[in-house]
Amino acid sequence: MKTLLTAFLVLTLSQCFSQNVIENNANYLYPVIISNIKKFNTDFDFQLRFWIHRGNTLPESQDLFVMTQNKGVWTCDYYTSVQKVSKDRRLLNDYKVKKQKIHITDSDSIWKYFLTNKILEIPDMNSLRHNFFISNIDGSRTEVAVLDGETYTFELLTVNSYKRINYQCPQSYSSTYTHIPELKYIVNIIKLIGQKIGKQYIPC
Repeated sequence: MKTLLTAFLVLTLSQCFSQNVIENNANYLYPVIISNIKKFNTDFDFQLRFWIHRGNTLPESQDLFVMTQNKGVWTCDYYTSVQKVSKDRRLLNDYKVKKQKIHITDSDSIWKYFLTNKILEIPDMNSLRHNFFISNIDGSRTEVAVLDGETYTFELLTVNSYKRINYQCPQSYSSTYTHIPELKYIVNIIKLIGQKIGKQYIPC
């Protein structure tokens, strides 16, 4: 049964990705960070990588939440990384990565929640920007832009498919542009991840 479910998942993902593939699998994010993770899980039927970017802070820092499905079994991992600095304060193209403890006992429920919030269908934030306006009574439009704050990236991978979507401060935009359901979906997904990794404040 698990083999059939896995095959169905991979087929479904491949169909969804083919509609919105924006990078190929040679362009995975942060290969230096991934290479510094001991025993990083590269054997999978499907993998979701969720990155939290810390705005314009230096040195750079990212958090990484990973959900991996292999042969019908889900696993979850969480890492933090900080860019290394030389003794003379130069930024290096290298990162110190630490695996953090998380307590997740039901990964299937997490994934089902993600599916309910259309994780496989949500487009990149840039494709929604033409709807970033509020109609005023006089017929004019008001636009609100968030100039700083955290950015979140989802990478969705199968053996043969890859999709990447980025969102900057989706909570702020969702509260302003309530007519865009995709913003609410992505906020729901990120909030659940935040709860699971102990960062209740995300998303911004």
